Amino acid sequence: MRTKLPPMRFVQIGLVNWKNFSSVDVELQQRVFLVGPNASGKSNFLDAFRFSARPGVPWRRVPRGGSSSGRGKCYPLPIGAS
Repeated sequence: MRTKLPPMRFVQIGLVNWKNFSSVDVELQQRVFLVGPNASGKSNFLDAFRFSARPGVPWRRVPRGGSSSGRGKCYPLPIGAS
């Protein structure tokens, strides 16, 4: 029988040279809302959580749909993918 672990909760996040953030340190409350104009880094901030939730998993930059600017999001690669 598996022991059920309590849910994990982030209480603080610090980012240095992460995508468009040179340096940021944020204390997180129980509920957080990200609000800002387009291209201000909301998705990049959330990507940091996705990245930290999957340690050791290689990431690959893929283009955003319909964008020819060369910008992209990072997604975890499935095991065995290249």
